[in-house]
Amino acid sequence: MSLSSAPRDTEALSALGQLWVFLKYHHPAVAAGKYDWDAELLRELPKVLAAKDRTEWGLELERWLDRLPSPGRPASRTHDGDRPDVKLRPDYGDLFDKGYLPDSLVAKLDRLRESEGLSSNHYIVDRAAGSPLITNEKVYDETSYPSAGLRLAALFRYWGLIQYFFPYRHLIGEDWGKILPEFIPAFLNAKNAEEYMLACLRLMGRTHDGHAGIRKRNKARDAYWGKLYPPFTVRFVEGRLVVNRFYGKADGVASLVSHGDVITRIEDEPVEERIDKILPLVPASNQARQSRDAARLVLRGNTDKVRITLLHDGRPQTLVVPRSDSWDMSADDMPDFDNGLTDIGYKVIEGDIGYVDAGKFLNPQLPELKKAFENTKGMIIDMRSYPADDMAYTLGGYLKETSSPYALFTQSDVRRPGLFSFREPVKNGGDLDHHYSGTVVVIVNEETKSSGEWAVMAFQSARNVAVIGSTTAGADGNIAVFYLPGGIYTAFSALGVYYPDRTETQRVGVRLDATASPSVEGFREGKDELLRKAVERIRQSVR
Repeated sequence: MSLSSAPRDTEALSALGQLWVFLKYHHPAVAAGKYDWDAELLRELPKVLAAKDRTEWGLELERWLDRLPSPGRPASRTHDGDRPDVKLRPDYGDLFDKGYLPDSLVAKLDRLRESEGLSSNHYIVDRAAGSPLITNEKVYDETSYPSAGLRLAALFRYWGLIQYFFPYRHLIGEDWGKILPEFIPAFLNAKNAEEYMLACLRLMGRTHDGHAGIRKRNKARDAYWGKLYPPFTVRFVEGRLVVNRFYGKADGVASLVSHGDVITRIEDEPVEERIDKILPLVPASNQARQSRDAARLVLRGNTDKVRITLLHDGRPQTLVVPRSDSWDMSADDMPDFDNGLTDIGYKVIEGDIGYVDAGKFLNPQLPELKKAFENTKGMIIDMRSYPADDMAYTLGGYLKETSSPYALFTQSDVRRPGLFSFREPVKNGGDLDHHYSGTVVVIVNEETKSSGEWAVMAFQSARNVAVIGSTTAGADGNIAVFYLPGGIYTAFSALGVYYPDRTETQRVGVRLDATASPSVEGFREGKDELLRKAVERIRQSVR
C-alpha cells in the first residue's frame, strides 16, 4: 500500500485516526473486541486516501461507521456539569468542530459520546485506585520496521491513549490534537527502523512526561546512541558538564581526567550544541531531569575513542578517551557522594543526627532504625537516589503522630474516556507513642522521581519536615505500559498525583522549603554540600 503525506492526505488521515481512536473507546461493538480494529484501520486507509476532497473522505468515514452494528438506543447519561471532583474533561480533537465532518456523521458520534458509557473495554481496563491496564494491543514485533500502515497505527494508538487516558494532558503545553497531523509525515516517511524509532521518541517527548520513552532494549535506539561508553559518568553541575564517577578498570584514564573536571567540547563540538540535539529525543517532565538524562547519552558512540576538551586543574586540555562496553558498570547507579552505607540504609552521623539513604533503606530495617535514632536531635532523609522500598507509609508514618492526608489522585474512567476526577485523599501516620519528634530534613534533586517524589510528599505532611535541594523529576503516579508496532515498549503516567490542596506535582516536582545545589568547586573537592546544608539546618533548629 502506497501512502502519501501530502497536506490533503494528512488532513484525511488525521480525521481517520481521530475517528478510529474515538470508536475504539466509545462504540460498544469495537470496545467489546468484536473487530480486529487494527485490521479495520488498514482496510479503511486506501478508501480514505482515494477520496478527492474533504466531502468525499467525510462521506467515506460515515459509511465506515455505518458498517458497524448499530449501538442501539443510547441510555441517557448524567452530565458532568460543574462537579467539584472533576479535574480534566474529555477532549475529542477536531471531531465535533463545525464543518470538519458531515453533520450527519457528527450527530451519530454525538449519540455515542452522550450515552451512559461502556462498563468495560477490550483495550483498556479500570483498576481500583490505580492506573488503567492497557490490554489486547498487538505487538507486531516480527520486524523493528513495520509497514507504513502499521506505523500509522502506532501513531494513532499512542496519540489516542494520551488523548483519553493521560491525566496530565492539560500540562503538555500545546494542543495535543494538533500533534497528530504534525507527526503523520514523520511516521509515513520513516525510511528504516532507526527513523521510525526516532519518530516515536520525538512523539513521546512532546508529552513532557518523565515516564515516557522506550523502556526496554531496542536495537535501533542502541545503534543510534552507540553501544560504547567512556570509563566515567558525567552530570551537570551549575549548568556545566562535569566528570563524575569512574567505572572499574579505568585507572589509566583516571590519571588524565579527574572528578569534577568540566567538559567543554566533544569531538570539537561545544557541549551545549551537542546537548541541544539530544534533548528532543529525551522524554522528561522538566529541564532538570531532561538534562540529567541527556548527560547519560552525550558521550556514547560506536567508535572505540572519543575526543574531548576539558578543564583539568583549571587549564584546557584535549584528550582522546577510550570507549568500551566492558567497563565494570558498578558506578552507574551510585549516588554522587559515597555515604559509606552498604548493607543497611541508615546510620547516625556527627553523634546525634540520623541519616537515611533511600536507595538502600528497606522497610524491615525500620524497628532497628527507631532504636538507633531514639536520642538523635534530627534526621536527614537523602532522596537523591531511587527508593529501594515504598517508604510513604513506613518511614513516612514514623514521622507523624496523627493520621492526615498527604496526596490526592485523579483517575480515569473507562465509561467516560478523557474524564479525570479526584479520589479520596491518601493518608499516612498515626503512631501516637512512637513517632519521631526531632527535626527532619529531606534532600532532593533531579534524581528524585516517581516513587521518590511520592515518599517526599508523605514526609512533608509531618509538621517538622523541611525539604531542601533542587527541582525533582516531576513525574509521579502509577504508569500504564504498552507496546507500539515494531515491539517498542513504552509507558506514560496514568494516575494524576496532587498535594491535598490540589497543587500540581507533574512537571514542577515536589515543594521545596529551600533551594540548594552543589557548586563545581565543591563537587570537584568531593564535598557533599547539600548534606552539609541539611546538617546546618538541623543544628539551627536545635539552637
